[in-house]
Amino acid sequence: MYGPSAWKEIVAIEAQQRKEQRELVYAKKEAIDNLINGIIITIIVGISLLITGGTIYFVGHQQGKW
Repeated sequence: MYGPSAWKEIVAIEAQQRKEQRELVYAKKEAIDNLINGIIITIIVGISLLITGGTIYFVGHQQGKW
């Protein structure tokens, strides 16, 4: 009823929607990965600061400075 050009348009629209869906899924996975990496880095930095602070405190305590 609409001709061959309408079918080509429908196929093009479907292809565009699939492409957009793939991009959205990829962006969501990338955002989740970035969040997880940020949390891990924050934990590592926090633990490092605790270890460094604890070491400084105990060394100072052993030397009688605290």
